[in-house]
Amino acid sequence: MSSRQLTHAVLILLLVLATGFCLLANPKCHATKVGGGEPTIERTTNKNSEQFRIGFRKDLLSLTIDEAGAHFRFRENSRKFKIGSYSGTDDFQIEFTLSKPGQEFHQPDHHGDNKFIVKSIMADSILIRYETSFSHHSFGKNLVTEDFGEFTINAFAGN
Repeated sequence: MSSRQLTHAVLILLLVLATGFCLLANPKCHATKVGGGEPTIERTTNKNSEQFRIGFRKDLLSLTIDEAGAHFRFRENSRKFKIGSYSGTDDFQIEFTLSKPGQEFHQPDHHGDNKFIVKSIMADSILIRYETSFSHHSFGKNLVTEDFGEFTINAFAGN
């Protein structure tokens, strides 16, 4: 597999993962579940950690760390995040600073959510814990897949 094909596959996977929060977070979704009853929930650990690490590094223009925290700057046409708790109507950002462990940022859409939580900020990297949830409801399945894990991104100044 070429690096271009791998990048494309990672982007598709990240798009799919970015779509799982609605069923769990929005009670209105529960009223329209496929097949009635509670969905089957499949949980994994660290299944997507490498894809997130690669995807973040590809989409970041820079990640700098100083005494104020970790400063993220993403490409204009890539990822956009909601900083803090997600309410469903908030503005999304491509540049933001996280200053302490426990702060979170989200990448939600109508199928799900990727929740990222700062686990630790070191002098040259940041450790991020993630929680993903994806509802397969609109694809005709009474299924929710969840993945929990961690990944590290090394600081870099960008171009």
